[in-house]
Amino acid sequence: MELQPGLMTSHQSYKKRRLGLSFGLGILTFCLSLGADILLAHYKVEKAQWQYSQQILQQFSADLNKLAVVGQTLSPLLEQPCAQVEARLQQQGAISTTLRSIMLIDNQQLYCSSTLGTQQHDVSQRFPEVQHATPHLRLLSGSLDLGTRPLMALWLPQPGQTGKGIMLLFDLQQAIRFQLQLSHPYLSRAALQIEQQAIVGGTYKILSQEMLAETGITSHGHVLSTPVKVHVYARPMRDIIWDNATSHIAVALLLALMVGTLTFSFSRKHFSVHNDLILAMQRNEFIIKYQPIIQSDNLHCVGAEVLVRWQTAKRIIPPDVFIPLVEELGLIVPFTRYVIAHVADELPKSAQLPKDFKISINVGSEHLNNEQLFADMLKFKHALPANLQLVVELTERTPIDIDAHAEQLQQLQRHAIKIALDDFGSGHSSLSYLKKLHPDYIKIDKTFTATIGTEAITATVLNMIIDLGQKLNIAVVAEGVETEEQANYLLQRGVQFLQGFYFARPISMAELQQWLNSKIIYPPAHVPRIMPIAKTADSANVRHKKAD
Repeated sequence: MELQPGLMTSHQSYKKRRLGLSFGLGILTFCLSLGADILLAHYKVEKAQWQYSQQILQQFSADLNKLAVVGQTLSPLLEQPCAQVEARLQQQGAISTTLRSIMLIDNQQLYCSSTLGTQQHDVSQRFPEVQHATPHLRLLSGSLDLGTRPLMALWLPQPGQTGKGIMLLFDLQQAIRFQLQLSHPYLSRAALQIEQQAIVGGTYKILSQEMLAETGITSHGHVLSTPVKVHVYARPMRDIIWDNATSHIAVALLLALMVGTLTFSFSRKHFSVHNDLILAMQRNEFIIKYQPIIQSDNLHCVGAEVLVRWQTAKRIIPPDVFIPLVEELGLIVPFTRYVIAHVADELPKSAQLPKDFKISINVGSEHLNNEQLFADMLKFKHALPANLQLVVELTERTPIDIDAHAEQLQQLQRHAIKIALDDFGSGHSSLSYLKKLHPDYIKIDKTFTATIGTEAITATVLNMIIDLGQKLNIAVVAEGVETEEQANYLLQRGVQFLQGFYFARPISMAELQQWLNSKIIYPPAHVPRIMPIAKTADSANVRHKKAD
């Protein structure tokens, strides 16, 4: 039987897998780094928009409060004729670079202006805010005396009166030019909105609220009892990202290179174990041992469980050390096929084994999930001598999907392949396993056998498993029998098969064959202790003494 294909491929792909993992994590790091840069850029843009909108609003409010104070100092002029105060108005208007006109209004009538002198006009239509008894701000396109230039009107009424007060008109461009200028590289423009009208920095044209873009960050406030908003807009995000692409890509590449290099370095240990296992199979470092199974009614050796040891140049590694690694690295299926191939090659040379001698081999749930168990076991059975009985032991280190695999296991039984549940009671096994799988054997885990003669709680579990097997007419195999007391107890309880160091340690097929053909009570000292096949009924009592 040839070794299962794929070992050489797995070995050759060792470095490719490391490189692939390192490259993949490097690419992932590169993408995540760029993604983080983009998210950070979004955050910085929004933060800058918020800070600038708050700054503009606060500065605008402070400036208007100062102007209101200046305007209030002129309120005594409202009690005097225009001829007496006109010069004072002109003088005050000349002092400020942003103030374009000071108008005195009484009874909603403009009667004096710093630019036009004495007037007599009803301004309630042009300036409806003169009807307010509180200060008010408004944007407008022009005035009676300043044409259509964009202006900002500040109404300062006489306390407790309507229709009487001072109207200050400011050159809007001069008043807010510096406030709406943005020096941040991520920001494009700002807009000042007073009630339903707004002005955008750079254009200084009066716009309606509906004409403003909706993508900016807005700060809200009240200035002199008037609702005011400041909108700050950012440049297109693609332009911001593109401007910083060189530095972002350089940093992302550096991080990707670091992660890839570290991954390649630290994955060496993981993949090294994987590679070592593959090489061990290619070099046949895994040696096959057989632990005899004793039939309790006559103490005949009626079978053997296939066990594996990893024999390196320095030491022999037991299966409880390397089997979990084999499973963790996803090699349990090729490893099982490796064992099958070696057993199949070895057993035809041992045609003198007794008729119906059982060869029991462990198969994990991963092999079931691989959906190749039936084909592999059928091929294995055909490779064995016809006088041997193949037993598949299902190990339960991971749960078995009974519903999914019951048919596959029943197919094995239809082809005269026996099914055993290994380590029953210690893994994921349950009554549903017995009902749906109908196994031929259940094997008691050695941890339960070890409780014989003790008061451990699990000793009760041992008896329950034995009773369960007897009630369901399923043969029971006790593993881990190491003492005479354990053997006698299990015999008295009617356990059909016994296995453990009390009878034999795992030995090679040649040693097993030699012992089966020998009539020596005990094998030579260099061969592990093993009980011989019983020749008489007197040997039914498993009480024997070592030879002197």
